[in-house]
Amino acid sequence: MYKMTKTKKGWIFKTKLSGGKYHYNFIVDGKWKLDPNNPIKEYDWDGHINSVKMVK
Repeated sequence: MYKMTKTKKGWIFKTKLSGGKYHYNFIVDGKWKLDPNNPIKEYDWDGHINSVKMVK
């Protein structure tokens, strides 16, 4: 689990990723949330829906 930092423009988290497909969610007040700014979503192997980001 990674913590985000609050800025004047919103919340951020920076990391380097190698190319590929990444599934992610946010934990807000103890509850899992999809990324409301990302329309790309996909089920994982356990049947949970996740936000998806493709990295080149």
